[in-house]
Amino acid sequence: MKTLYQYLGMVTLLLTTFLTGCEGEKEMIIIDEQLPIKTSTLFMVGDAAPCGWDINNPTPFSATEEEPLTFIYEGKLNTGEFKCCIKAGNWGNPFIRPMVGGTEISQDGIAEAPFAMHAGDPDDKWRVSHAAIYRLTFNLRLWTMQAEYLGEIPQDPIQTETLFIIGGATPNGWDMGNATPLSKDSKNPYLFSAEVSLKADETFKAFMVKDDTWSQEFLHPVEAECAVAKSGVANQEFKCYKGGEDFQWKVVDGGRYRLEFDLEHYTLTVTFLD
Repeated sequence: MKTLYQYLGMVTLLLTTFLTGCEGEKEMIIIDEQLPIKTSTLFMVGDAAPCGWDINNPTPFSATEEEPLTFIYEGKLNTGEFKCCIKAGNWGNPFIRPMVGGTEISQDGIAEAPFAMHAGDPDDKWRVSHAAIYRLTFNLRLWTMQAEYLGEIPQDPIQTETLFIIGGATPNGWDMGNATPLSKDSKNPYLFSAEVSLKADETFKAFMVKDDTWSQEFLHPVEAECAVAKSGVANQEFKCYKGGEDFQWKVVDGGRYRLEFDLEHYTLTVTFLD
């Protein structure tokens, strides 16, 4: 019996010591800063992304060599929305999102902004208001992102066998059936040129198909009444569209000119001859 009491006393002492030790370890450690998001991959999904909403094949970012937790995407963004994820194939995973839903990405870019990461609602996404080429940078260590506008989306070369100019400045005016043709270069299929007399204080534009259809696409300057003069053309750029603003080139100095339309780079070169 004495031995039993001694044993129980020893057990009681050990329990008291253990509980006293636990009591001293109850202090909670609070981490104020966000921990880095450790991943080797980052993706983008949404109608603004090249992949669209295909979660199985989202658009990937590339990790930088200097900082493996900084990811960059450089390329086309369409008008629309997107969010980011670190794993493909599952809509239930957490997504990287803006702090405010609908945060706009445009030519102004985003210098540096924090982001959030969570699953479910609210389903906040970035909104691209202007389709263009951008550089997106996500720092998963600091939980920040940047968006930089790089330029407009390159246009596909215009495929055509014929090109004409029409307008009051041209020899046959607005008669589409007798529009002035340009010659296709034998070596460069996107280069068309002509030497033609142009009337002062009149305008012209260009088109591809001589079928009396005014609803087709026309080549327009990028500004209204873009000047064509002895010094050349005020702005070499042009656009191809139907409808919309009917911008035209306006001849300042009447005379004979050489016109060269580059349908690959969307430029017009004008040389005054006499």
